[in-house]
Amino acid sequence: MSASIAVTAFPTMPFEEYLRHEERANQKNEYFYGHVYAMAGGTRNHSLITSAAIGALSQVLASRDCSVFESNMLIATPNQNAGFYPDLSVKCGAVGAGSERAEDKPTVIVEVLSPSTRNYDLSEKRAE
Repeated sequence: MSASIAVTAFPTMPFEEYLRHEERANQKNEYFYGHVYAMAGGTRNHSLITSAAIGALSQVLASRDCSVFESNMLIATPNQNAGFYPDLSVKCGAVGAGSERAEDKPTVIVEVLSPSTRNYDLSEKRAE
């Protein structure tokens, strides 16, 4: 007697469709090679570290042509294989050709690492 295992195949979507989906979504979702993943909430310490980093970078960059974005700014990879919401990002110079919701060429990306996301953040996400 053989056991059968049910496998669910999740549909994929093109990047442009993902961007339209994000405009209507009630939560943030990251995009990776056609797959959309809901983002989990953070912890108090994660939030405190992110807030401190945003404050420090904002002060250091106040006299430069740079903008500091918190985690609501989507970063789209140049090849549109992925879209991420890093904890913070910095864009110096002209704002990218993306939408009001997405930046495609950030100057700096900062992720606060946690045990549950560390490997992913430092491998696939970083590579993109």
